[in-house]
Amino acid sequence: MNLHYIITFLISGSIVSGISYLGNLYNPIAASILSAIPISIPSMLLIASRHKQKMFIKGTVHMIFILMLCNIFCYYLISQLDYQTYYAVCISLILWIILASIYYTYI
Repeated sequence: MNLHYIITFLISGSIVSGISYLGNLYNPIAASILSAIPISIPSMLLIASRHKQKMFIKGTVHMIFILMLCNIFCYYLISQLDYQTYYAVCISLILWIILASIYYTYI
């Protein structure tokens, strides 16, 4: 197995664990800042072709917009409609999957 993927897995797991730690034991705002780390920008360094870099960053901009819409929707479900967090998250993830699938299929 390539060591690069193991290191990536460990870093990603550390970030997710850090978000959980900060959100539960320290400050949810700090957790939200950690969860918003712009992984797409440094990820462009891993894509060799200039054409693919351009396609990647364009797609990332579109997907960030979709993610923003789904986050706003989740916030609305929790804060305005008083949905249980589990249901709001599940519904928002389903919406994200639908929108991402439409984007991938038709764009």
